[in-house]
Amino acid sequence: MLIANMELGPKIIILVGLIFGLGVLIIFLVIFLRMATIFVKCMLSGAPLPFVRILAMLLRRSPINSIVQNRIVAAHAGVDLSWDQLERAALQGVDIERATLTLISAKQNSAAVTWEDIVETDLAERATNRRQVQ
Repeated sequence: MLIANMELGPKIIILVGLIFGLGVLIIFLVIFLRMATIFVKCMLSGAPLPFVRILAMLLRRSPINSIVQNRIVAAHAGVDLSWDQLERAALQGVDIERATLTLISAKQNSAAVTWEDIVETDLAERATNRRQVQ
């Protein structure tokens, strides 16, 4: 009986190791597929995003889907809006969809408005709204 338990020990350790390794592999595969989907979407839309940048955004927990969507909309509208500008605004809590559409509208109407102006306005409105609620 003791001999049978000794032979089973290494097999269980190997089995647990294989199951753990398979779980880690599946997690990495899911993350990679998510990143690859975003990468392909950006490339096909004409707003390329480096793979390393996608990983950095995921690690910073940036709202990557919203950032990508708004960058694509801006690129299609001919508005020069960088990934940095969108991500920074999103992390500050700005409604980047509204800000992007405002910038596109301003550019189409030849208004002299910058992204920074729109972000500052949005942040100021949010601060005012918070004060009124308190």
